[in-house]
Amino acid sequence: MPSVFPFTSPRGDVEETRRVFMHWCEFQERDFPLDPTDKSWKNRFISLFEEVVHPDVVLHGVPVEESGRDGWLHFLLSLGDNYPDLETTFQLILVEGDLGAAYWTCEMTLLGADGELSTPVRSRGAHFDRISGGQIVEHWALIDQLDWLKQLEVVDGSVGL
Repeated sequence: MPSVFPFTSPRGDVEETRRVFMHWCEFQERDFPLDPTDKSWKNRFISLFEEVVHPDVVLHGVPVEESGRDGWLHFLLSLGDNYPDLETTFQLILVEGDLGAAYWTCEMTLLGADGELSTPVRSRGAHFDRISGGQIVEHWALIDQLDWLKQLEVVDGSVGL
């Protein structure tokens, strides 16, 4: 069974990791996508993604149809399309060796079939990224999916773990 968390101790260049990881997190907090009418965020996001994500990145906990950078990119672009006012706030960022970790909150509104914003969602999660050669080579994502589905009323609110 694949590990949910990184299973090896952090090693490597902490300064390189800090630079790449902070660049990645700052973009998400500042510019993904924030303005529902501005589609130019996609080009900026694609450029950043090609810069900081390795083509063969190994993904854990990310629901993608294809592996690697392309699958992750398509997933995140789709997320931005379906939640065009998505705003991420990082509460905690830690970097040690070649590993960056972040705890975050996203506030967003689902775009309805009629093209209008419909259902507000607040999601919490964490992600871990292993950095090598100036790029993310491995990514772990932990998201409170049950709470998200409850907010969308896909799952009954009384369902618990």
